Amino acid sequence: QAAFAADVCENRGYMVEFHGLKFWCLASAHARNSMWFPQESVPKEADALMCYRIPGNGTISVSLYHKPGREDLDLSEIAKANGGGGHRGACGFSMTTGQAIVGGILK
Repeated sequence: QAAFAADVCENRGYMVEFHGLKFWCLASAHARNSMWFPQESVPKEADALMCYRIPGNGTISVSLYHKPGREDLDLSEIAKANGGGGHRGACGFSMTTGQAIVGGILK
């Protein structure tokens, strides 16, 4: 599983600028927690981690996580600003696919 997570993170991730931060982003049905972001597989310039799923109802479910070494960021403020919630380093929200395109999450 660790090797699969590293492969997914390195080869399917991309950088997203969102709310003034650089997120290393994964779009994956598998990526449902921070274990899919092995520290050695995340680019150094990333501020935080993001993954999303598209449940098929016109929305996307977004999860935000601390990147190791960047626990100073309160990602829950971003989640709250988008109608969600959670903790400083593990939180989430939902948005329409249109909002995700405008916000730069969906490419």
